Amino acid sequence: MPKLWYENILKFGVILSLFSFFIIDKSLYFPYITGKQIYFNILIEILAVFCLALVVKYPEARPKKSYITWSLLAFFASLLVSSFFSIDFNLSFWGDAERMLGWFPTVHLLALYFIIITSFKKKEDWTWLFVSSLAAASALSLYAIFTAQGGKAVGNVNMTSNISTLGNATYVAGVMIFNFFFGWYLFFQAKSKPLKFVVSVGILLSLIAFFYADVSGSQVGLVLGLMTTLVIAGALNKEAKMRRWTWFGLGAMILLVVLLFSFRSASVFDGNKLGKILRDFNQNNTTLRTRTYAWRAAYLGFREHPIFGNGYGNFASHFDKYFIGSYYNWSLGEEYFDRAHNNILDILSTAGLVTLLAYLSIFVALAYYLIKSYREGKISVLEISTMTGVFVGYFIHNLAVFDALANYILLFFSLGFVYYLSNRAEDGLMHRIGEKLQTDRGEWTDKELGTLLGAAVIALTLIYNYNVQVSQVLEKSVIAASYWHTSRDPQLAVNMYKEAFAIKTPYDRDPRMLLANNINDNPEKLQSLPPVKRKEAVDYAISLLRQNLELNPHDSLTLFVLARLQTAAFRVTAEPEYLRAALLSLDASIAEGGEHIPPYILKSNLLVVMGDKDKAKATLNKARSFFDYPDLSCRLAALGFDQAKVAEETYQLADKCLAGPSGQESLGAGPFLDKLAARYRSSKKWDLLVKVDELKLSQDMTNKAMWQEIINLYRLLGQEDKAEAVTDAMNQVLKAK
Repeated sequence: MPKLWYENILKFGVILSLFSFFIIDKSLYFPYITGKQIYFNILIEILAVFCLALVVKYPEARPKKSYITWSLLAFFASLLVSSFFSIDFNLSFWGDAERMLGWFPTVHLLALYFIIITSFKKKEDWTWLFVSSLAAASALSLYAIFTAQGGKAVGNVNMTSNISTLGNATYVAGVMIFNFFFGWYLFFQAKSKPLKFVVSVGILLSLIAFFYADVSGSQVGLVLGLMTTLVIAGALNKEAKMRRWTWFGLGAMILLVVLLFSFRSASVFDGNKLGKILRDFNQNNTTLRTRTYAWRAAYLGFREHPIFGNGYGNFASHFDKYFIGSYYNWSLGEEYFDRAHNNILDILSTAGLVTLLAYLSIFVALAYYLIKSYREGKISVLEISTMTGVFVGYFIHNLAVFDALANYILLFFSLGFVYYLSNRAEDGLMHRIGEKLQTDRGEWTDKELGTLLGAAVIALTLIYNYNVQVSQVLEKSVIAASYWHTSRDPQLAVNMYKEAFAIKTPYDRDPRMLLANNINDNPEKLQSLPPVKRKEAVDYAISLLRQNLELNPHDSLTLFVLARLQTAAFRVTAEPEYLRAALLSLDASIAEGGEHIPPYILKSNLLVVMGDKDKAKATLNKARSFFDYPDLSCRLAALGFDQAKVAEETYQLADKCLAGPSGQESLGAGPFLDKLAARYRSSKKWDLLVKVDELKLSQDMTNKAMWQEIINLYRLLGQEDKAEAVTDAMNQVLKAK
């Protein structure tokens, strides 16, 4: 096949990689992630066949020696080595369905790099690629804009965070950083006014999406990246007029930033997006503060495994082990991180110092070639300033987030472009030579056919075993989960899970967890089955989680989910061995999980069921020593009221519980409510008395006297609006009765 055909196939395939941005496959467990990666894997595996045939048949098409290439090879080799030192090789090598960031999926990006540098040999090629990328970014922005209503989610779009089709605002921000600079380059190098106009629109749409994504670290990255571009352009431009305009633009940009931050407290910024963006830059930013806990865990994890880390992708182990209770000052919800939210620290802690140095060598190589090529006159001021700016912006963006496929694709576009800039004179000559020889070498050769056949067999094997079958397992497990929620026959859902897991792939851990969570969320569903079938179902789910633990026996979160599953098994079978097993799982989870509080709460519940209330109380107090978690006061108060003599400490705990945001629900109803009511009346704690009376009313909604008591209390507190609301509710409830 002629060289031109091969190159056009590869170039078209690289552009097709951008289509992955728009794939949302709801039939898979993680619709925003998994479908994109599987599509990308298959595309690259197919393109690799043609790329290998091209370089076998046409030696002049083979990549030139480059420090960029060597640094990439060193990085991926280090990642692979770190996988063999991993506490969970499966997670390091294959990744999981939620992130798809193991060595196997990410090495496809290395293949993408080789495909790019093999086929993109002319300036026009790169113009088409950057225009295509900017068009994809514009489509992401337009999709969000035209499918959002009043800032609320419509379908698969959330305009508030602008996740668009990528699934996360940080991914959107990263894509827009790259495309801003691609557009910048296209605008200033284009001679066609229509192209300049189209590019200008693309840049504007990218900035709109970037603005609505509202990611603070990315905002810093874009601003500093653009400043870097302007500084380099101002320093190197030989035209005095252009230098003056560049320095003026930089000065105006700095002045604008200073003014915005100086007056960010002004009322003009109240209640609008710009004000939120400016005010988010403060030491009490919740997202930033929770990130610092992840960074602390990454540093401590690195100290424990400094050379090759604990295995690429295994940051969750560090986070759980070094989790401290003060984290709950900033978030009571998201408390399990699987990424450090800082690319440098994530690599350092999971893949070690060797891999981090290999990663940083990529940027050293980029700087070397940009400077060298500029000094040799190979590249322009626009090219060195733009590419330096994009890498600075990307690097800073990654200091507060982690990469995903869309960002990686654009990064490797950029790496390929710098390779092209540093080699374009030589590559252009060889390309012209190849075109002259093309008529004599367009026929099929034995080497070419052999390469195509051998590579195709390998590609088809990879496609079927690690893409098609993975899709089948994930799709079948999602259908099974749907049946669990909608069908009245839980056995059918369990059988569907069994059918899915009969396929066997490296990505089964998430579907296994899905079945466990189905049962944990609604164990009563199994009550419709005969006792023997109930036990079979829970034992099967437990066996699946144990398979996950074989991959990493120290996984605190999986151990906690297993304990919940064993507790659910006790609820549906009443067999006490499940309780004992749950306690063992919880002890293991607690041993590996730092100061996470939920395992302690579940353990105290199990101890109460087993009749050991003293140990239950000690367990709750241990958790409370980490952090005064709102629910702990309620649970300790409930245990205290269960004693023959109520201690003063119990009343104080009850006070704290009811004063909390979820006190009424957490404390629950019991025989101690009358004691609490009497105490609150005598101490005139009317606000707490309202909550106690509401708890008592929840036991008997027909008690008109209690309704009236609550109404009177609200009036005593001067909350007439609440008194009227309760009056309306009373009339509706009693009328219905």
